[in-house]
Amino acid sequence: MSAENEIPVALTIAGFDGSGGAGVLADCRTFERLGVYGTGVITGVVAQSPGTIAGIEVTSPGMFQAQLDEIISSYPVKAAKTGALLSLSEIEIAVVFFRENPEISLVIDPVLIATAGDQLGHREIDWLFPAAELITPNICEAETLLTGKIETMADMESAALKFYESYGCACLLKGGHLDCCTEDMVDILCENGEIEILASPRLEIPELHGTGCTLSAAITAGLAQGLSLRESVIQARAKMHEWMKNFHAWSQPAVTHALNAIDE
Repeated sequence: MSAENEIPVALTIAGFDGSGGAGVLADCRTFERLGVYGTGVITGVVAQSPGTIAGIEVTSPGMFQAQLDEIISSYPVKAAKTGALLSLSEIEIAVVFFRENPEISLVIDPVLIATAGDQLGHREIDWLFPAAELITPNICEAETLLTGKIETMADMESAALKFYESYGCACLLKGGHLDCCTEDMVDILCENGEIEILASPRLEIPELHGTGCTLSAAITAGLAQGLSLRESVIQARAKMHEWMKNFHAWSQPAVTHALNAIDE
């Protein structure tokens, strides 16, 4: 196979969620559906189902480093994303790794709190932001990282711009939990200091497990394929809207996953 026809490779650095709704399993499934070969580094094992976390076991620093070393030495990784970095050691190792591999486009989903309400990540995830091409915080994460309330669209725009000015990376601030946005689901993209409002119809569906993981993985897949950042974001949001409309639910136990919908 010629270099021009090689399948692009993406890397996810995230937790192992055995339910498949979030973390490495969900990310690699997203990569595959978008035509990208997925590799993964596991930050820890999370005993999880939607709404519940029964336990977390963090990967040792040595094993975390070994996983990174083996992937980067064996695969031509074009883009990467981080999800839940479960220890300060993992954040420190990731900072060095991406400083040494600046050719890899990095998307950071700054996971701090799981949907179930348990703490997963650390406030110090912002140490990694200067290495990122894009960060994708939700409202709660942005409020924690910027230590301020976000209650209006103007607040969202100001927060997205502040991330760019503070860290030099683009920001996709997700507004799904903003109370003032009722008819549309609105995200704010700030790239190179320019603000763009991205809106899509709000869907009347149950709260889905792992949507943040899936969206950031879809953006990463676009970057691995050579799309621009904006093109990657637009494609990922469109795919997420499609997948969320076709979410799959099991009757026992009652779990829902956007990405388990079967393509028509």
